[in-house]
Amino acid sequence: RPSVMTVGLHFSFTEGVGKQNWLALEMDLLQGYPPIRVMGKVVWFQKSTGISKYRFDVGIEFKDVREEDRKAILDFVSRSII
Repeated sequence: RPSVMTVGLHFSFTEGVGKQNWLALEMDLLQGYPPIRVMGKVVWFQKSTGISKYRFDVGIEFKDVREEDRKAILDFVSRSII
C-alpha cells in the first residue's frame, strides 16, 4: 500500500527505476476532489524485502504542486492518520 505525505510518497514497483528519474503522477485521493496531477522525482529506491509481487520500493518527492492539490494531499494525510 502506498504511503502519501505532503511532500512525497512511497510505493512499490515491479521494475526498478533509476534515482533522479521523473514521473508524471495522477492520484485519486478523496471522494469529492478531482484527481491530483503532480510531477515527482525519484529520490531513493531499493530492492523490496520479504515476499511480495513488488520488487522495488521507491521514494518520490513532489515538485511544483499547485496549492489546491497540496491542500487536498494534506486533507488526505490528516484523515488517514485519524
